[in-house]
Amino acid sequence: MSTAVKISQPIFVQRAHRSGRCAPLIFLLMSGLSAAILVASCSGRAPRGLPNSDPGFQIHQGSMSYEGRPFTGIMRTEFPAGWRETPYVQGEIHGVEKEFYADGRLAQERPYEHNRKEGVHRGWYPSGKMRFYYEFENGQHHGEAYSWHENGHLYEYARYEHGYQVGQKTWRSDGKIFANYVQIDGRKLMGLIGSKLCVGVEADDDGRTIRY
Repeated sequence: MSTAVKISQPIFVQRAHRSGRCAPLIFLLMSGLSAAILVASCSGRAPRGLPNSDPGFQIHQGSMSYEGRPFTGIMRTEFPAGWRETPYVQGEIHGVEKEFYADGRLAQERPYEHNRKEGVHRGWYPSGKMRFYYEFENGQHHGEAYSWHENGHLYEYARYEHGYQVGQKTWRSDGKIFANYVQIDGRKLMGLIGSKLCVGVEADDDGRTIRY
């Protein structure tokens, strides 16, 4: 008897730089373990918001203030590879947090509601190819999560239910299956090398095999 992790075949049609100077169309078509991505080129945009190094910023009990008042606006965090723009409303992260590469191209977008991750979080490689796609609900992973190798092949698929991972499948960069597992009745059943799960191989939460 064997059990396979069922993977849906999503088709994403989305605009990556919805708030930038341009809006390239990214068309992602999942077929088997590969992804075909067409990306229209565009120029990046300049940073915005107040730098997080500004001495006026203070955080207390999860609330961000600026010069003594709950902060509403955008905080900019810079690092060698680019920068991040985090939106705040009355001291809480609220809105779509965006991260950019040094040339201004979008690297990530992560929506928040009142300090909690919510909705679809996406990331892209510098080439514009998809890097990850995660679904959140009320601050927890809930739904599907995908990540890709830079060559466009699927790297990992996982499914979550209210923060708990109930299945996972991993591929090598050449598209070959590496490992997978599903959670059944609280037990993690694992398999290696092959598209089907080996029921009867069981592991605890630390990944140690405890029964054959």
